[in-house]
Amino acid sequence: KFTAMSIAWRDLEYSVNLPKEAGGGTKQLLQSVTSAARPNRMLALMGASGAGKTTLLDVIAGRKTGGVRKGTITLNGHEVEKETFARCTAYCEQMDLHNEFATVAEALEFSAKLRLGEGTTAEARHGFVSEALDILELRPLAGRMIGSSGSANGLSPGQRKVLTVAVELVSNAPVFFLDEPTSGLDSRAALVVMTEVHKVAKMGRTVISTIHQPSTEIFLMFDDLLLLQRGGWQVYFGPLGANRASTFVEYMETLPFAGGGQFALPRGMNPASWMLDVLGGTDSSNAGGATADSKATGVLLDGLELETHFKNSPAGEAASKTVAQLSVPAPGSEMFKFSSPYARSFATQLATILARSHLGQMRDVGYNCGRIGVLFILYILFGVIYVDLDTSDEGGVQSMVSVVFMTTIFTGIICMNAVMPVRVRERAVSHRERSSFMYDGVPYAISHALIEIPWIALIAMVTVTPLYFLVGMVPTAEAFFFHVLINVLVSYAFLSVGQTIACMCSTIQTAQAGTGAFIPIAFLFGGLYLPLPQIPVYWKWAYYINPVAFAIQSVVAPQFQRRNGCSAYDPATQTGTCPTIVAFRGTYFEEVDSLLYVEDKYDVTYAGRWLPAVWLVCFCVGAQALHVAAAKFVNTVNR
Repeated sequence: KFTAMSIAWRDLEYSVNLPKEAGGGTKQLLQSVTSAARPNRMLALMGASGAGKTTLLDVIAGRKTGGVRKGTITLNGHEVEKETFARCTAYCEQMDLHNEFATVAEALEFSAKLRLGEGTTAEARHGFVSEALDILELRPLAGRMIGSSGSANGLSPGQRKVLTVAVELVSNAPVFFLDEPTSGLDSRAALVVMTEVHKVAKMGRTVISTIHQPSTEIFLMFDDLLLLQRGGWQVYFGPLGANRASTFVEYMETLPFAGGGQFALPRGMNPASWMLDVLGGTDSSNAGGATADSKATGVLLDGLELETHFKNSPAGEAASKTVAQLSVPAPGSEMFKFSSPYARSFATQLATILARSHLGQMRDVGYNCGRIGVLFILYILFGVIYVDLDTSDEGGVQSMVSVVFMTTIFTGIICMNAVMPVRVRERAVSHRERSSFMYDGVPYAISHALIEIPWIALIAMVTVTPLYFLVGMVPTAEAFFFHVLINVLVSYAFLSVGQTIACMCSTIQTAQAGTGAFIPIAFLFGGLYLPLPQIPVYWKWAYYINPVAFAIQSVVAPQFQRRNGCSAYDPATQTGTCPTIVAFRGTYFEEVDSLLYVEDKYDVTYAGRWLPAVWLVCFCVGAQALHVAAAKFVNTVNR
């Protein structure tokens, strides 16, 4: 059950600041628009391009992120807070954005679980989903994958549009907003979609929809019309009327600005097309073609005069009375209030998003198999090139250091570059869902951070294992699992940076440029190519917060700890059983302990290998904190 609601807006104005390149100043997009929508009825917002249809819809629905709004908006006569308004309304965007790796039923269940309040039982939520599948005739598609827009195996454009309506329908909101629901659809698909929308209205809901150049059949489905002239001026608000929108047509035919009533609706012409001809001084009826019989004047009717004429007309007086009645609450009525725009708790949001993310990861074969495949082939190649690497001389030691370092870092780079397109792709879906207050940005970001951890561990284990033993690294369980652990931490650190940058940049190209700058800086100050003593003092901070430096400090020394009870080499007596190499000292050669050579050259210690691992964990936590903050506060979509 839901409480039917009327929505009214009085003297609604909206203006935006113009950029300097456009001359600066402000521009008013809506001019004192007053109208209303009622339950069980469909209101069409119409007008020529630039009239402000979508702007008006977004302003009423509270979707604008900038600009200045004036006027009042009421639900059942009450002015309500943003949190309450969000819980009482549903918005179907023009672009049908859905998670491509979910099925139709899963998309509805996800919406129902997050949009219906704590008091709704799981059985009731399932009932809402089942009802929506039946009402909108989606039952045959319930188990079908949504897929990406235009994909051969996914839903067709018409099916995606109906799914968009269904996702909002399960929220049980009494007020529905739709932005161009027939955009991009053929005539048959458009009729099917609007037939389903009409069903939603006849269930007792209030439906407000922008629509551009509908067919006659679709146009006549609407009960009321709000017509705007270019510039945001109100031309008409009221019922269409029976018998092919007779009430509206009679009003438009008597406009003194339309040629003194001479521009009558031609027989058989679509009223939706004819009214735009009247406002724009065009003639699309083809009555007389380009001959003198054409009614085209080429003169755009003045918006202020049209608005003044409407307000002074009987139709305007009737509209004012309707809005006045709907703007006053019924005697003794109280408007319920919500303290939060979100219907479910933080824990429920996190668990629900995490469950969907898990399914998405399992089904996104290209993403995970791509990472595993590229790294597996790359590391097999490294293993074959450096098979059973000899570390008995200085060149072999440096080769081992390079192999250990590069193969540790490559996993992170591949994972970072792979995750950014995924985050950018899903950001549009997330924006729609967050705009509908399904969930907050914090649980969304945390779920994406958590779901990557087991996959990073799997990738590291599968790809590093053959490389480790092909190269001939220390064949002990402790050394192997420590190496894999550092690989996981470094990979997750790079991936966290990629997620953060993807959330902060508006396009994937910008994000890739950001990581393209991060990688060489991290390598340069990582301590391998430029040891710490050689780094300028004013750049040393880059070394101490660098995951590459932490990786070198952790994984290099353990590969030369081949002790097994041997005695350390003593240069004075030239005795000792531990591995040694002959190192070139510039003017002479010297036999030194392999481990001591590595520790001295790269400023690392075997005993201190765990501390950099702790710093890697801290880096991951810090990068994910930035990721969460960016997901919550950075908005790359302005409306």
